[in-house]
Amino acid sequence: MSDFIYKVHRENPNDEFVIVASQSKKSGSEIKAKEIVCSLEATKNAYDVEAPQDGYLFFKHQEGDRVEIGDTLFAISSNKDFTFTEVTKSEDSQSGRMTRKAQKIIDEFGIDSSVFPSSDSRVGEKEVRDYIEKHNLVSKSSQSAETTPDAHFIDEEPSPTKAFEIHYLKQSSDVIYSKVVREISFELIEKIQHSHPGTTLGEIIAFGTSSAIKKYPYVNSCYTKNKIRKYSDYNLGVAINIGKGLKVPVIKNLNSLSLGDISRSFKDLAMNYVRDELKGSDLSGGTFTMTDLSSLGVKDFMPVVNKDQGAILGVCAPSAFTKSFNIILGFDHRIIDGMYAAQFLKEIETSLRKI
Repeated sequence: MSDFIYKVHRENPNDEFVIVASQSKKSGSEIKAKEIVCSLEATKNAYDVEAPQDGYLFFKHQEGDRVEIGDTLFAISSNKDFTFTEVTKSEDSQSGRMTRKAQKIIDEFGIDSSVFPSSDSRVGEKEVRDYIEKHNLVSKSSQSAETTPDAHFIDEEPSPTKAFEIHYLKQSSDVIYSKVVREISFELIEKIQHSHPGTTLGEIIAFGTSSAIKKYPYVNSCYTKNKIRKYSDYNLGVAINIGKGLKVPVIKNLNSLSLGDISRSFKDLAMNYVRDELKGSDLSGGTFTMTDLSSLGVKDFMPVVNKDQGAILGVCAPSAFTKSFNIILGFDHRIIDGMYAAQFLKEIETSLRKI
């Protein structure tokens, strides 16, 4: 049986790299066909990679690594002494795909040549310069010439998770950010918690949004290719960061769930996050996001709209003095305006009063 070499493919048009979220086995272990090899995070989704054949599994990259599109991630071989030597030589030869001028510019700007899709024709200077312009890249010589602050400092590489987050947020750079804040009495939440023991503030607000979005559907949309794309499904992304990096697992079809169902979904996702058991399907398909910072005592903040979405709801902590708390809608002003956003937040409160 021949060796199988897995190269990272471009899952989404804007992907330049993926993050290795998890690996099912150690390098050198035996693996069976159809078993999960690893989970990868791309710009729009996360997904699992299955083994296509039996053999010994060898990873070229480890958990948390950033892997460029086109780079080799792992191999499955019948030889338990397999090495990546030949694979590396093959990858190094891809520079022959570039014209001499293109290769010179690639070296000057430190671009990984694997970002250019393989084709029968060679990559020329124009393709490389178009890539540089699109991503606002700066040459290595310009970077070294940058001025430094008149103080002691240490330059530190962002973690793989943070690097992915930065790349992901760059995809939303065209969003025209705005926000609207609404104050709600916390006594309303306490009344609901009394009749629905065990529910949290965030879970209750999530339930309120499911009703409000039916009346204000443009909150559940995004701006793409000069058009407003309204989603038919309401899939709520729940931002979680409990010491293992920011993840946004998704509760699908939230508008069809009861408050009890939503509460259980929140707790299940949080537990899977802590246990590192979130699957690729748990992290994809979100159409609207909620981020709850109430446990940290935050009274106001600016939630950032995610790629392929048009709004995000922030939940703040209650004030000990006013017995109220804020909910915040961060939104893309190309889709909705302040009045629409304010009406949506008011509808959330109205929905809660009907519970």
